[in-house]
Amino acid sequence: MFISIHIPKTAGTTVAYILDYGTNRRIFYDYEEDYDKPPPTEYLNRHREFINDKFDVIHGHFLYKKYASAFPDEKYIATLRHPVSRVISQYNHILDEPPGTGAWPTAEILSGDMDIVEFAGIYNIGNAQSVFLDGRRFEDYAHIFITERLEQSIALFQKKFLFARQDVYAGQGLPKINIRSTRQRYYKPSKAEEQEIFKRTRDDNELYAKAIERHKAEVKKYF
Repeated sequence: MFISIHIPKTAGTTVAYILDYGTNRRIFYDYEEDYDKPPPTEYLNRHREFINDKFDVIHGHFLYKKYASAFPDEKYIATLRHPVSRVISQYNHILDEPPGTGAWPTAEILSGDMDIVEFAGIYNIGNAQSVFLDGRRFEDYAHIFITERLEQSIALFQKKFLFARQDVYAGQGLPKINIRSTRQRYYKPSKAEEQEIFKRTRDDNELYAKAIERHKAEVKKYF
């Protein structure tokens, strides 16, 4: 079974779509909002046999630690994105929410009380990818997709696991889903702001660099 960690704003919806149809819809979506509550290890242990029998993929917004104890030997996968681009995308995603939406930091962003650099300085925002994957050695992740190299990352995944795409876009490139044609509000940071964001994404910068090197090595191996 694949346990697919969808870090926000990394093209995880596209990956999920491909996994969904490639496993004949044998996918369980886990999109609980509270990432920090204790993992339901006892519950998962009690139902592990049922979950393994019914699903080939668990996918959603959750930390690695949620399933680590109950499913230590499954194939964990995730998608990583350049940290600065990811932060900008998440900031703009929030900006597009209706006024008055959400709690901190969403409310502060929508009211203009938090700028993009301050947003990046929140550790689990600027370094969200490290937070989501924490607890497992990077080398032990079965596969890492790269947002900026997504089509090639998917092709690598297919080669490594003999995974056959069965979605309607197979053979045509990436699925054309989850695309917003218009935004009410969009913020494009300056170069100086991007540099400041980069300073605040240190752990994710290192993680992303590892992912790129791993990706390059796998391209050489499989292609």
